[in-house]
Amino acid sequence: MIREHPPAARARRGRNATHGDPSMPRNIVRFATALASVLLPAAAVALSAQAEQGDAVLGVRVERPVHAVALRLGAPDDPALGQPPALPEDGGDGTADRGRLWGVVEVRFAALYDPETGLDREALERRLARLDAVEGPGVLAIAGGHPAWGRFGPGGFEPGTRAGADLDAYRRAFSHFLRDVARVAAGRVAWYLLDDVLPAPGSPDDARLAQFEMKSAAVALRAEHPGAGVAFRVDGTPGVELLARAYAVAGDLAPYVDGIAIGLRPDDDLPGGIGAVRDLLRDVDPGASLWVDADLTSVRDEAAAAAHVAGLIAEGADLAIVALPPDGEPGAPIVGGAAIGGLVRVLSPAMGLSPDRDAGLAVPEDAAVPVRWKRFFDPVGFREVVVYWAERPVGEDARAPFVFETFLRRGYAVVDPATGRERLLRSERVDETHVRVEAPLSRAPRLLVVRRQASSPGFETEPEQTEVSSTALVTADEVIAAYQRVKAFEDERLHSIHRTGQLSLRVRYGQITGTLDITIRGDYLWSPETGAEWVVGETFFNGVRLDWDKFPELPFLSRERAIALPLDLNLDKRYRYELDGRETVEGRDCWVVRFEPIDAGLSLYRGRAWIDRRTGALVRVTTVQTNLKPPVISDETTQTFRPYEAPDGTVLWILDRVEGQQIYTVSGTNLVVLREMTFGPPEINRPDFAALQASIYRSDKQMLRETPEGFKWLERTEDGGRVVLEKGDPTQFFAVAGLLKDDGASDSVIPLAGVNYTNVDFRGKGWLFNVFFAGALANVNLSNPSLFGSKADLGVTLNAIAFPLTDRVFVPDPAGDRIVELEDQRVQRTPQSLTVDVGYPLGDFLKLRGSVNAQYINYQRADETRNFTIPADHVQTSALLELAWDRKGWGFLVQGRAYRRSDWEPWGPDGALVTGEEIERAKSFSTWQVGVQKDWFLPYFQRIQLSTRWEGGSDLDRFSAFTFGFLGGDRVRGFGGTGIRFDEGLLSQLQYSFNLRNVVRFDATVDHARVQELGLDRTTSHTGIGIAANFPGPWRTLIRLDVGYALRSDLPEAEGDTEFLLVVFRLF
Repeated sequence: MIREHPPAARARRGRNATHGDPSMPRNIVRFATALASVLLPAAAVALSAQAEQGDAVLGVRVERPVHAVALRLGAPDDPALGQPPALPEDGGDGTADRGRLWGVVEVRFAALYDPETGLDREALERRLARLDAVEGPGVLAIAGGHPAWGRFGPGGFEPGTRAGADLDAYRRAFSHFLRDVARVAAGRVAWYLLDDVLPAPGSPDDARLAQFEMKSAAVALRAEHPGAGVAFRVDGTPGVELLARAYAVAGDLAPYVDGIAIGLRPDDDLPGGIGAVRDLLRDVDPGASLWVDADLTSVRDEAAAAAHVAGLIAEGADLAIVALPPDGEPGAPIVGGAAIGGLVRVLSPAMGLSPDRDAGLAVPEDAAVPVRWKRFFDPVGFREVVVYWAERPVGEDARAPFVFETFLRRGYAVVDPATGRERLLRSERVDETHVRVEAPLSRAPRLLVVRRQASSPGFETEPEQTEVSSTALVTADEVIAAYQRVKAFEDERLHSIHRTGQLSLRVRYGQITGTLDITIRGDYLWSPETGAEWVVGETFFNGVRLDWDKFPELPFLSRERAIALPLDLNLDKRYRYELDGRETVEGRDCWVVRFEPIDAGLSLYRGRAWIDRRTGALVRVTTVQTNLKPPVISDETTQTFRPYEAPDGTVLWILDRVEGQQIYTVSGTNLVVLREMTFGPPEINRPDFAALQASIYRSDKQMLRETPEGFKWLERTEDGGRVVLEKGDPTQFFAVAGLLKDDGASDSVIPLAGVNYTNVDFRGKGWLFNVFFAGALANVNLSNPSLFGSKADLGVTLNAIAFPLTDRVFVPDPAGDRIVELEDQRVQRTPQSLTVDVGYPLGDFLKLRGSVNAQYINYQRADETRNFTIPADHVQTSALLELAWDRKGWGFLVQGRAYRRSDWEPWGPDGALVTGEEIERAKSFSTWQVGVQKDWFLPYFQRIQLSTRWEGGSDLDRFSAFTFGFLGGDRVRGFGGTGIRFDEGLLSQLQYSFNLRNVVRFDATVDHARVQELGLDRTTSHTGIGIAANFPGPWRTLIRLDVGYALRSDLPEAEGDTEFLLVVFRLF
């Protein structure tokens, strides 16, 4: 029989998905890949609103205390603890909305758990029965330590008297105790408060032990009591400092902790103690509830007792736990019970604690008696409630002076919470905007109620009925409670996963057409001991299988990790959540939950999660990481989940597909990496998983393991195990050889032979250094992805060419309609250039790039040149500004460039030189470009790419106009070297990529250009076709052959030309 997972919003853990950092190439010249991709921890949200049309409420809601009071409850004859007071039926001033008194009972591991017989259930039942005396939620306080198994002492863990007692034995026994207790207490308490379960501050390894004990206790309790709140108690400043270290060591402690309580006594520094915890939680766990556990058993004065409780609430405690003595004989209500009960009734959870600053309320500094006060706002009654009391005993005639701004305030009254009596107060005008109100003052707290107008004067409106939408803000505690419920459930049932997987990476540099496609197929393993591991099986480069014995262990680029993003953690209390409607996803009716970081300065995530309304399962989550550090400037991921049945019949939702995009910055230009990951059906809790894993370890297969720093290679040890290779080689070296035929470059075939060297951590500074030398061509690039530690990146590139490029000119034949070349006007030019690029991301997908370029151009006469004056050698400088946007396979580009020639002298045919004004105008010219590109990826390594761009310029001449060419021009296949020049044109390309039996990859391309020819009042169209083949060669080589053919042109003489490029890569 199939059992559905408990109905709560699911959250996928690292074992069900691959997290960690991807390894991506940093330079398009370098053939590189990574074998893993970050899977944002899949997130789930518990929904608190009631479901529509009879649906069950989704998730488990932990009732969070809001300026609430909890009373420690003892036995009826307990002389130290009083009984709960009788609370007024209403809020003490006639309002129906009222607060409730919480109750706390305590059990001790040492008293309730026998080493032989286990839990004393009857004793636990008796203690839980005491909670019936309060109408509010119950809290079960649990104290650790046991004489048989041991306890944490000042010097560390102290073993108990039982044989074999040590820390591990204590943990096992305490975990069993917690689970037994939770099984009994589930449904009868809302929270658990853990006390005396942490190591003593300052003891050896205290922070690491503390975070482990907190996680273990939370998991054990929630395994039996899903949705329960879990809080931990510490004492004084040392305890708070221990918590701070524990959060820092763990990194992922927030999901396990719903509340932190600090223990205080009457003479302790109340503001300092609560403030220390508040500061801690603000920094590391802003969603946790702040509690104060105060021992007031020595307080016998009613007024002082009530003042102490009011002080705890005034300092911002979400829950004030108090231990108060009976007012008289054992079994009597607590001291100050009437005043405390009235205070509890008035301060309902609906009321908000308002800041004192800018409240329009003050107590004069010259007041005769020091007055403490705290202001609350009641949105239901639209009123202010000021709780105030004297800091020391005062006489019966004492008064507290308050000065109020009169704006929107229209009446004042004082309420005695002990009796509920209300008395109107008179106000005296101080000036045009302020009044003074004197209220009776005593040591016991009183309530100053200020009635307010519902709107500004002159804009009063009649009351109207309103309806509250069920899509209210989802609180972080609901999210974490649901997540921990699932986490504890799966901790007990999920021991291993084995499945197949495929990772596909498509890399595109800037607006270069075509992509570098890398696909890896292999096995995926997960176990609690090792985490996620990938076994490299088949590797495909551009759709072609590489039958190499090993795939090169290339230098990786680690992506910026989210702060405190451990492998087993999902969306936590660092986020705020909001319902965003309903949608159908994967055939399931889902709630849509939007989330974003509470602290916008952290590197976390924002996005949306789709949660199945029937089961609470996480069906899909889309995320964008925030505040990334260069070289990564954008990371967007979509994860989809599917239900799978475990061997015991339990249905678990496990990651099924991942799609995403990362953008790296390289020399001011975007390196876009589209990734897709798919999985086969999982084998859950395979009986021989350990043997399977060991056999793979002993094999020669390459493996990677997920670590907090990303995926890392595993090295095989002599004993057949595997260890993590902490730091790989940042360098890569490969040889290049080939042939180039391009009429725009040379009349003959140009041989290419050389090497490429890449270092992605140049001089240990994280810079990219690349040298490409192929005899006739050279390129040197140095790139700093984070200029002065900012998001800006800097790149410096040197390009050199050893052979001249031939510049040709074609004109209509005067004797007919043919187009002929003027061979006597051929000019050869050899450019060398230096470029400095600076890029800066504007958001997640938009990049601003600026660059300056200096190009030295040497002009020479060709063998055929006759009676023609060639241009003078000169330096051509330019400045470029570019905006590029990339997302989901789309790319948009807007670019403008301005040029300036240092020396531009007359040139042209003898007797018809270009001189004078034309020369001066041509010294400065400009170009612009607008482009769009889209990729569609299909099954079986198929891809369709469509791109188009519109470009133009002003003041262009023969040597600055746009041309067609393989090198140094716009490529329209087959038209390189045709001499066609234009100053405006629309160029489009359609490319279809496919492979044959995973042996040869083909890219079939159609290019089309419609251009306005330079200096001619005509527009011409040109169409070229091409085919490129990629296939592996011998000796670990990769071969690419690219052939282009001029298919059709409005200039018939340009048709029929061919061009080709043959390149052989040898990777070392």
